[in-house]
Amino acid sequence: MVHVTSSGYSVRLSPDQALVLYDFAHRLILDQDIEHHPGLFVDRGEWHALSALLANLETQLPDMFRPDYVERLRAARDRLRPSD
Repeated sequence: MVHVTSSGYSVRLSPDQALVLYDFAHRLILDQDIEHHPGLFVDRGEWHALSALLANLETQLPDMFRPDYVERLRAARDRLRPSD
């Protein structure tokens, strides 16, 4: 859900969506630089926008510091995956 105000946008994510999106953005932004993804980013501004989203998620997600992060991420992905 997206909420628009005069000062910007806010996006509401479920805890599972936030965790999976955080992990995805982390792999794109921190584990590799923009040159490792030819064609994925059309402009460096896209990379910076995704980086800002990642930074915001990092301040809100305690799960990434838990010892069972991998299991929590796997479970969140499973819950988000559409059933056949």
